[in-house]
Amino acid sequence: LPGFLSSGGYATDAYYYNMRRRYAKIKKELIKLRERRRLERIKRSSRGYPQVAISGYTNAGKTTLFNVLTNESKPVGQGMFTTISPKVKGALINGRKVMFVDTVGFIRKVPADVIEAFYATLEEIVESNLSVMLLDSTEHPNIVIDKLKSSLEVMTKIGYLGKPLIVALNKIDAIANDELTSKLEIVKEFLSNNYRWEWRVIPISALKLINIDLLKEVISKYLEHPTNSY
Repeated sequence: LPGFLSSGGYATDAYYYNMRRRYAKIKKELIKLRERRRLERIKRSSRGYPQVAISGYTNAGKTTLFNVLTNESKPVGQGMFTTISPKVKGALINGRKVMFVDTVGFIRKVPADVIEAFYATLEEIVESNLSVMLLDSTEHPNIVIDKLKSSLEVMTKIGYLGKPLIVALNKIDAIANDELTSKLEIVKEFLSNNYRWEWRVIPISALKLINIDLLKEVISKYLEHPTNSY
């Protein structure tokens, strides 16, 4: 950036020096954050509490579902990064305490530095016993499948392997029954061909509380018997 601050090459050197310092500071903070969350997970695990991660793309309704399952009142928004740090809260599911994690939403084509910045959140998914992945049923079928494919790729890359997956097709109160039936079929077909482990698709409306009891029941059964299909 010659001419930056009217100092030619000197300003360029100063600019990149400041950027390197900033990156080093962020990296150091992230290391501390990861270690703190690792210790928190160990503490939760030592108490015998299973963990369920609520994952998926931005605006799929993850925080709304988190609030419903935990009686929480986290802010819900339409913009990216409304959830900028994973929130963890316990709730009773069929008499058993379960720790739910509301994670940062996946976004398309995330730059490498942003992926690293949010890796601490993704670790919460990897360490969970079960993931509930939300999809927005109001979107075009091609977009639904594209986001499902991308989400599975992200989860595979971060190491969520050999564990059950619940795909919650959310916002079903906003679409017709025939449209819902069609989207359920294509999602199930995609999972049959692309997810090697146990899975279940459940149509829900987190906002209208549709099928929430069914979702809780399936969560409970998977936590009790993670290798069985329901």
